[in-house]
Amino acid sequence: MPALPTGTVTFLFSDIEGSTRIVQELGSRYPEILATHGELIQGAVVSAGGTKVSTSGDGVFAVFPEAGHAIEAAAETQRRISAEPWPENGAVRVRIGLHTGEGLLGGDNYVGLDVHRAARITAAGHGGQVLVSGSTRALVGEIPLPDLELRDLGEHRLKDLNRPEHLFQLVGGGLRTDFPPLRTDGGVPTDLPLLLTSFVGRPEVDQVAGVLERTRLLTLTGPGGTGKTRLSVQSAFAVKDRFPDGVVFVDLASLSEPELLPSALATALSLEQLPGSPAEKVAAHLRARRMLLVLDNFEQLLGGAGYVTSLLQSAPNSSILVTSRAALRVSGEQEFPVPPLVLPEPNRNYLPEEAAELASVALFADRATASRPDFLITSDNVDAIVEIVNRLDGLPLAIELAASRVKLLTPEAIAQRLRDGSGFSLLEAGRRDLPARQQTLRAAIGWSYQLLEEPERLVYQRLSVFMGGAGLEQIEEVCGGPEGRDVLSALGVLVEHSLVRQEGVGGEPRFRMLETIRQFAAEQLSSGGEESEVRRRHALAFLELAEKAAPHLIAWDQKRWLDRLELDHDNLRSALTWAVDQGEANLAMKLAFAMWRFWQVRGHLIEAEDRFGRVLAVPGADPLIRAKALEGAGGIHWWRGQTEECERAYRESLELMEAHGDLAAIANARYNLALTLSFDAGYDVAMEMLHRAHAEAIEAGDERLVAWTTWGLGDVSVFSDNPNDTKRYSQEALELFRKLDDPFGIGWSSFMAAFGAIGSGLTEEARSLLQEGIKLFAGFSDISALTLHLNSLGISEVQAGRTQRGARLLAAARRLRDVSGTGMLDLNDIMLAEYTSMPGLDKARALLTDEAHAEAVADGLAMSQEEAISYALSDED
Repeated sequence: MPALPTGTVTFLFSDIEGSTRIVQELGSRYPEILATHGELIQGAVVSAGGTKVSTSGDGVFAVFPEAGHAIEAAAETQRRISAEPWPENGAVRVRIGLHTGEGLLGGDNYVGLDVHRAARITAAGHGGQVLVSGSTRALVGEIPLPDLELRDLGEHRLKDLNRPEHLFQLVGGGLRTDFPPLRTDGGVPTDLPLLLTSFVGRPEVDQVAGVLERTRLLTLTGPGGTGKTRLSVQSAFAVKDRFPDGVVFVDLASLSEPELLPSALATALSLEQLPGSPAEKVAAHLRARRMLLVLDNFEQLLGGAGYVTSLLQSAPNSSILVTSRAALRVSGEQEFPVPPLVLPEPNRNYLPEEAAELASVALFADRATASRPDFLITSDNVDAIVEIVNRLDGLPLAIELAASRVKLLTPEAIAQRLRDGSGFSLLEAGRRDLPARQQTLRAAIGWSYQLLEEPERLVYQRLSVFMGGAGLEQIEEVCGGPEGRDVLSALGVLVEHSLVRQEGVGGEPRFRMLETIRQFAAEQLSSGGEESEVRRRHALAFLELAEKAAPHLIAWDQKRWLDRLELDHDNLRSALTWAVDQGEANLAMKLAFAMWRFWQVRGHLIEAEDRFGRVLAVPGADPLIRAKALEGAGGIHWWRGQTEECERAYRESLELMEAHGDLAAIANARYNLALTLSFDAGYDVAMEMLHRAHAEAIEAGDERLVAWTTWGLGDVSVFSDNPNDTKRYSQEALELFRKLDDPFGIGWSSFMAAFGAIGSGLTEEARSLLQEGIKLFAGFSDISALTLHLNSLGISEVQAGRTQRGARLLAAARRLRDVSGTGMLDLNDIMLAEYTSMPGLDKARALLTDEAHAEAVADGLAMSQEEAISYALSDED
């Protein structure tokens, strides 16, 4: 098959009318008829310069670079089919449809809406008829060929397509001209508005249609710009055949008084001239009819919800579909929250064709093409488009407005503006034929905001300081204020008005706003004069959460609290940024210290290093608070493998603690510094300091610190001439931690015991200990610990002669190191190198660049965290 043309092309579809009847009549002779039919069409297509793309059953799909040639082929096909001497009971009648559009290739075939439109045009015709779309007609002009002309058939709505199509029939040149009415949607009277842009990415149409089978009052709810009106119209088209007396669309946007509802319905039903009150006329009209009423924009008329109920009581066979930013809250109502469009997965690299399958990206591409016909999703812009739709939370209006900007800006420039927080200025220019409240995103959200009472407006503004939502406890702390406002009631109103979304996370309610809605609230907060105070309350609320969580981050319920902080990580980041920007040194340092173990365990080490740098640069902190912040910073530098920076932080922390005079705090600071000195100052200096810290811990009566200083003695013993000291101290620490029921200490004591086993060449013992550690730390999702365990297990496997398995584990550990910033992995290797009985270390390092093990290394680098854990716990080689 020759190469298929792209760009602007004309599609031709054909199929045999009544083919089932012919098969039944001819039986075994039908294949011969079908083959002859195919040869006739193939000849006409090729002679006119076209290419046959495919056949399906009795249908043919062809493409032409020129619209006029497609017209010529269609006419010639009908002539050849008509002139063929078919059997009396097997006469073939072919219907043909032509449509010009974008030739988008997906593999060896065409994809896209234009292909479907061409097929639907064909299905609307009759045998012997040629139907031509408006776009094809526009290209060929008034007279496509000397003996042919195009007869205007007007606009028709085609099955499954929301935009009507202007159709023409090819006549003249010996073609048949008289046919029954086209097979297009019709029959049921409707005044539903025609959608002049394509309807993209809403599988909810089928869901809404299904719900309307079970309920007579369905309310589509959602914030402004969610696409409620478009979904209601498309859903009404989908179910209109169930309502033989008609579908009526009633736009209520201009009404503000519930008392006017009956008059609005009477006008929509053309009942003005009949006697009686509007309510009586509407009730009488609907009483014996089966109709669907679509009541659009009901949110400002919620006081008239009772009338809707009475209307359904007087019209037992009719149904009502409502769009509103808040539910009506009446008997018999079924609410259907309209979700945002399906979004791309975060942190995933998409191919253009993969991204185009997602509803949010498809909508952006469709509207961008309307503004700029040559627009395409490419490998160069797909990442920016994915970022745009994610930053806009899949909100259709916001995506449409952003897409319209491709006439002036590249997707990369649009994404950058959204990144910089200038989203509303970017999303100002909407279509002029929309209502004013829908022409810009700010106007759409402002419409909902104006419907709120003052108490709800204040809570809405204050909610803008939360990033990624929040739990009820923090919301009440931040949004209540000194006036003792009933936050819960206000929150309920905001949820009803679709400005806030309620989500269940871990059995606890959580509330969040779409980002564009949050930005509007932030504008109102900024202009209201209380932003500074609200942000302070926000920072204090999340400091309280972080300090409450901190002791649990090394306990058995570690995962629960790590997950809790992960959920509010964006809020914690925001609080810390605000404290630094405001020069709130004590608040910033307290929060950073409370967070450091979370950052270390969950692999946010690179971010943590940067944040501690900013925090410690803020002047004016209380010395003791600064000492704790330096301890946290030292911990991050330790796990980053930055021994010099770690030593500086720990040394200053120790100096401040010694000035403070608390013995346990001094012992802890000395312990921290000793571990770092083992790399630079040497074994003797570090051991002397650790023994002193150990004695101070005993004197202070701090059992946990006694256990950790014991562990530290085992850790530093790596640098001694007797590796068995590591195993002895680690075993002693393990017993102490078990008495304390300290899982964090138990896990790291087992790790150091494995270290000693590796140094002594006891690979089976090391493997068992490390696999147990991996199980423990995997349960906590402790990325830093898993990195070191996988690395050490890899070395142990190499030492045992399982080099392929070792190479995979070593590579998987390096991937986790790169993701999390766990530079401690390199220090881990330095410590192992101190073992004179560790002959496998150099070999293990060499495997990572050995061509013979390149495939195994590639396997390890490609493993996800979960895959690496599973592999490590298996015996697979």
